[in-house]
Amino acid sequence: MEFRKGLWAAALIGAASVMPASAAETPKHGGILTYMIPAESPPSLDGHRETTYATAPLYSVLIRVDPQNPSSTTDFVCDLRTGMPTPTDGGKTYTFNLRDDVKFHDGTPLTAADVAKSWQEIVHPSPGISSARQSHFAMVDSVAAPDPHTVVFHLKFRTSAFLPALADPFAYIYKKEVLDKDPHWYETHILGSGPFEFVKYEIGQSITGERYPGYHHKGLPYLNRNVDQPYNDIATWVIDQWRKVDLHVTQKVLPTGPFFAALRNNAFDVTVDFNYQGVVNPILDVGKYLPHSAYTENYGNYQDQKDIDLYQGMLHETDPVKLRARMREYETYVLDTRAHEIVMPWWYRIVPYRSYVRGWKVGPSHYVNQDLATVWLDK
Repeated sequence: MEFRKGLWAAALIGAASVMPASAAETPKHGGILTYMIPAESPPSLDGHRETTYATAPLYSVLIRVDPQNPSSTTDFVCDLRTGMPTPTDGGKTYTFNLRDDVKFHDGTPLTAADVAKSWQEIVHPSPGISSARQSHFAMVDSVAAPDPHTVVFHLKFRTSAFLPALADPFAYIYKKEVLDKDPHWYETHILGSGPFEFVKYEIGQSITGERYPGYHHKGLPYLNRNVDQPYNDIATWVIDQWRKVDLHVTQKVLPTGPFFAALRNNAFDVTVDFNYQGVVNPILDVGKYLPHSAYTENYGNYQDQKDIDLYQGMLHETDPVKLRARMREYETYVLDTRAHEIVMPWWYRIVPYRSYVRGWKVGPSHYVNQDLATVWLDK
């Protein structure tokens, strides 16, 4: 995927000249940054629908994790708005005042109506539309735009999970006019408002029908994704463990897009999945283990009301000590008592980049701080 830093950069979100890597450095303008996404064919281009890093960061967001402190779980800064809000109504109402200098890449202004409509689609998607983050916003009652520069979120109850959920890097702001005409449009089109403009999409070479030594016997079909880390490594380990108990496994390896399509169409017997989170937050982190009816990105096809009830208890709890106790209860039930899913070992995340790439700091996940607005080349 190729995209370029556009003429809108400074006006849109402040770019590098406003947010340098450190006080001692002066960013340089110009150059070409080649950014590799090690995944082929995203299932769609809609950030509201997808959770994979193969969907490029070409959009503005309301708030985000501080790009100079991406490992923080509570340090949020503004993107589209002019300042962080102070909640009212006992912590149930958040009013966001938007900047008036933001435009979509087609030159039209971005307004509060666009923000409100985008969040309405995330929280309450149109029929036939999948929203990967819908369950993150169970606390949201309504989103309104009383004027062109003001967006108001009304919550059902106070919760510590709202701002971390709001800072999700895939909470893209789409154009209301487009969403009103066709809510599916963004699955195959890009109309961004971020620091980069989309140029073209190119598919690189990949292996789509890989066969591994020793795994050719007929038996349990295992659906895998053709991304080396961690998918292929986990497959090597887990299939070997199954072999030791005389369970023979056949492996089907698919590119990213077809892999997600198979998950969503239940076209598998056993598979490996990942727990996507944009912002590290205990409550949001464990939402992946909710049944599909409560969390659409869980493909386990099980129903468990107690699982949902325990999660809702955490979502409503604002006392940190009591929340920790509820979290331990949820973990025990989900991972031990029921064990609907089995957690695989973690792996080290290594992010190589050239020494002349400046203004960027690695975060705790693939998703945080990937809009690259602060990046500049020291050469």
